[in-house]
Amino acid sequence: NGATSSGSANKNITQITIENGCIKNSVFGGGKGSTRYTPKVYGNITVTVNNGNIGNVYGGNDAAGSPSNKDVVYLNNGTIGNAYGGGNKTGQTKTEIYLQGAQVTNKLFGGSNESGTVNTTNVYITSGTAANVYGGNNLGGKTTTDNIQITGGTITGDVYGGGSQADTENTNLYLGIAKINNVYGGGERASATTTNLQIENSDIGNVYGGSNISGIVNTATINMTDGTVGTIYGGNNSGGTTNTSEITINNGVIDAIYGGGNKATSTYTTININNANVNNIYGGGNQVALDTATRNIGQGDIGNTYGGTNQSSNIVRTIINISNNPLISVDNIYGGNNKGGSTNDSTVDVRGGTIGNIYGGGNEAVVDMPNVQVQNAT
Repeated sequence: NGATSSGSANKNITQITIENGCIKNSVFGGGKGSTRYTPKVYGNITVTVNNGNIGNVYGGNDAAGSPSNKDVVYLNNGTIGNAYGGGNKTGQTKTEIYLQGAQVTNKLFGGSNESGTVNTTNVYITSGTAANVYGGNNLGGKTTTDNIQITGGTITGDVYGGGSQADTENTNLYLGIAKINNVYGGGERASATTTNLQIENSDIGNVYGGSNISGIVNTATINMTDGTVGTIYGGNNSGGTTNTSEITINNGVIDAIYGGGNKATSTYTTININNANVNNIYGGGNQVALDTATRNIGQGDIGNTYGGTNQSSNIVRTIINISNNPLISVDNIYGGNNKGGSTNDSTVDVRGGTIGNIYGGGNEAVVDMPNVQVQNAT
């Protein structure tokens, strides 16, 4: 398998090809290792699965050591329980995992499983099926930069830019022609320093710039150029926090946009609508407080836009800017929250467009100091 003792090493390319058969446990591209034995693999590792039924596929080592070059895993056909670009309890410099026809019934990771540091992970999905996809590690260790590119295939569960319970520094997700239930820029129960999501021509239920159940995300960025999304949240879902989020929509159809999280706190949020059809826009989150929410609308057909949150909580400051563009249509503008909580200071600046109603305050929520300026609107 290309692995040798700590005293010598194989510098050739390690290639493993599975044509068919049943492997109940695991396939490793690298060596096993232990507390007393560190296998070395200096050449690149390539694992190719053309068919068969396999419990787990790992690009790297099992218990010790890190291959010196990159691991590449091709999942062309067959059925795999879990797939890892990295190792089990080991790290790696660079991993690449390609889902292009196989079925991953449980989870696919760009990184490793229980522990280990992976510098760069790359996940490419063009065809096949996966239940859940993670750019980072599973249970432990960490990754530095996670890259996920989905341009085809079927995702029956969720996609995470980061790890399951392992932190990540930077995540980058590109969603081309994809249909996905939920997408998270961060991890499942994990933190990320910076997350970046690019959405093009995709059909997605919910998009979160941050993590799911827990974790801290410093900066979350979402850019959408086309497609259909049910709800976009700039922050986390049910726990943790996102410090700063920015959402930019250049085209697409969206039911609701929240600058912050669902049930998780945020601090600063910015929403830029350059062109889109959106039913409801909230500068804050769904049920949580934040400091400052800014919204800039340059073009689009908007139903209701709220400076603050949806259901409750307090906002320090909200800002809504409507550009001088006749292609802007907004039914109702509220400087504050929708159904509860309060806003200390709200600013609504309307320079143009077709506006149904403007309220400096909230819908069923208090605003202490509303400020409304209107120019050239109809």
